[in-house]
Amino acid sequence: MTQTVAPTVHEAIQFAMAGRSWTEAAHAAGFADSSHLTRTFRRMFGINPAALVPR
Repeated sequence: MTQTVAPTVHEAIQFAMAGRSWTEAAHAAGFADSSHLTRTFRRMFGINPAALVPR
């Protein structure tokens, strides 16, 4: 995992916690789509992003 991925995931989490959908958060943080964010998140934390900030 590169050092640039963690801040991007952190940004996506902040966007989601601020009320944006995971798709919006993924795009705003620079991910190609929400699937890309989900795969990266699972690889880093072992859980689905929705488990952290449920809707």
